[in-house]
Amino acid sequence: MKHIWSVLCRKSIIDSETNNISLNDVFEQLSINIDASANKSIKTKINIPVEFEVVSMWLNTTGQKIFKAEMEVNFVTPEGTIINSLKQNIEVSNMARRLRTRLKSLGLGVGDSGTYTFEVKIKEYGEDKFKTVAKIPLEVIVNKKEVTNPIDKK
Repeated sequence: MKHIWSVLCRKSIIDSETNNISLNDVFEQLSINIDASANKSIKTKINIPVEFEVVSMWLNTTGQKIFKAEMEVNFVTPEGTIINSLKQNIEVSNMARRLRTRLKSLGLGVGDSGTYTFEVKIKEYGEDKFKTVAKIPLEVIVNKKEVTNPIDKK
């Protein structure tokens, strides 16, 4: 399988008549506002309830009757630590020229501001190691602000 492209978006929709895919709300940057006074105890990560998909396009160049592989998408911090890993099995016959994969998830865990990366990897059936085919950057901006409650001032 030859990797053509991968995109991070909020949602993808496949048209039932044309089989074309629409990618909605492609992510390049994510800004988060948090109350610094309420989150002083958080030292590792902030959970963000955001729906997202990693959509990939593959070209079937194997010639195998049935191609089997495992796809893995790692969410990596700016320092290189894997925060989360999602896996999906891929199976396609030689009758299909191309394949789209959509890996869906709810929620991200981030630490501080920086460029995080979604690493798309594939491991063909019978292979020992995953091969990285794409790295999708996501700039995360964490705005920490002290929020005061007007009731507390009385």
